[in-house]
Amino acid sequence: MQGERQRKETGRTRGRTRRRARLAATLAALLAGAACGTRMPAGDDAAIASQLMQADRDFARDTAKRGIDGWVGALAPDAARVDLHGAIARGPAGARIQDAALFADPDVRLTWEPTDAGVFEDRRHGFTRGRYKVLTTGPEGKEPRVTAGGAYLTIWRREGDGWKVILDTGSPDPVH
Repeated sequence: MQGERQRKETGRTRGRTRRRARLAATLAALLAGAACGTRMPAGDDAAIASQLMQADRDFARDTAKRGIDGWVGALAPDAARVDLHGAIARGPAGARIQDAALFADPDVRLTWEPTDAGVFEDRRHGFTRGRYKVLTTGPEGKEPRVTAGGAYLTIWRREGDGWKVILDTGSPDPVH
């Protein structure tokens, strides 16, 4: 019995390790491509980077106002949402299921602010990155406290006259 349990735990650990390795490789490839295919904002690129910063702020504001509907409303139909454990949800419907628990508690709020943006060579794609916080309101409406936080990366694609999220992920701050 002990040996069987240990084999199951080892199998689960290997599965998590493989998923994390695939996720790390995918993100490394995306970031390498971003580094090779992006330019420092100048001229038109600066205007596009400004649009991306505003799109991300609007995304945050819409999520604060409408909850999960705002969250999934910014996602492209083919978007990938990678959670903090490496699980990948596809499209708005997948993200709605994956992130439902985060938005289910009215005392918990996800907030974020972009710190910078970059533009890919084709000018149809770009990224924002910044800091996120999970705020929890205490009993009797006490002042919210930060219960989690970290860094995030969002990859965007221009669709029509706006921007849609095609990849969103984050990395939590270390627990002290």
